[in-house]
Parts: sequence; structure tokens; C-alpha cells
Amino acid sequence: MKKILDVGGGIHSIKNAEVIDFADLPNITHKHNLNKFPYPIKDKTYDVIYCSHTIEHLDNIPKVLQEFKRILKDTGEVVIKVPYLTSNIAFECPDHKHWFTYFSFDFYVRNPAKHLEIWFFPQIFKMKYRRLNFTRGGIRGLYNPLIEMIANRYPIHYENLLKYLFPARELEVHLTK
Repeated sequence: MKKILDVGGGIHSIKNAEVIDFADLPNITHKHNLNKFPYPIKDKTYDVIYCSHTIEHLDNIPKVLQEFKRILKDTGEVVIKVPYLTSNIAFECPDHKHWFTYFSFDFYVRNPAKHLEIWFFPQIFKMKYRRLNFTRGGIRGLYNPLIEMIANRYPIHYENLLKYLFPARELEVHLTK
């Protein structure tokens, strides 16, 4: 069975996962301020690190990702979900410190999709998979599946032409060592 860490999962943590969070809740395995390093976890402990709608609240994304790399097994995977830049949820929480586009995590991966010369962040992961996820309910459910397909197939065109007309809900990235 894979060992999973849910980072910042709080009351919405995933099933069968250990949870690290600052909240004082009964399901928390590691009570810890995620802006303090290092995390109280041994090196190469987890097969999967799941971080959903948490990293945008933290101060130092490069440090957090370096910490994820430290506690992730060599064959492990990091799954990060963040509000997309044009989503209403990106700006409704006054505690959000960062905003994300399709290519934001390229700054932390080797061989980024845009082939930028990025020298000021450590390129510590490989991009396994990424996608923009869209809302499925209500009237948007009629056209969002088509927009989602277009956005993920042609992300540069989506971001340049359509992101404000048809806002994605979240960015999901899967990273490996």
C-alpha cells in the first residue's frame, strides 16, 4: 500500500493519508506550520504527496517544493492542485499569496514546456502531467467540457485568448523526481 501525505488537508483530507497541517484537528498526523522548515518528517518517507488548495497560502513555494522532494521517495509523485489565475476562487480568499497559470510550475521542473532559460529557481522535479480543470455544474456544464479539452490541448492559445472568457477552476500538476 502506498504511503500518502496530505499537505494542508485539514478536515478535507484524503482517505488513508497521513496529514500535515497547522490546524488542531483529530485527523492531523503532524501538527506543523507549513512555513517552517524542515517539516518533522524523515527523508524519503512518502510515495505520494497530495497538496490541494494549500500551496497558494504559503510564503515560499521553492522551499516548500524542496521539502516535498526531501520527504518524497525516489519513485514517488507529488500532486498539487491550486486555483487557476482567472478562477473566482483564486481571489476570494484574502489569505492567498500566489496565483497560477498553466506554466507557473515550469520554473521548478527540468525541461519546462516553454523552454525558458530559468536559472533563479532550483529545477528539482520532472513534469509528469498537468491539466486545467473546469467547473462541471450549472450552465457551464454545457460548454466547459469542450473548453477544457481546448485549453489543455492548446494552453498557450487558451491563456492568450480565452482565459478570461472561460475561466478554469484549478490547475493540477503531477511531479516526479
